[in-house]
Amino acid sequence: MDNYLYAIGGYDGQTQLKTTERYNVTRDMWEPMASMNQCRSAHGVTVYQCKIYV
Repeated sequence: MDNYLYAIGGYDGQTQLKTTERYNVTRDMWEPMASMNQCRSAHGVTVYQCKIYV
C-alpha cells in the first residue's frame, strides 16, 4: 500500500509471532503497528480496497 512494506506475524525459530510492523520506503525506517489478537505463522495476507486481510 503506497510506500510501505508490511511484516505481519511469522515465526522466530521458537515461537509464532503476533507483531506487525511496516517499512516506510521513503524514510528508510521500520514503524511498529498494533499487534494481532492471535499469533500467526505460515499464513497468507492480501490487500483489498486499502484493507489488509490475514
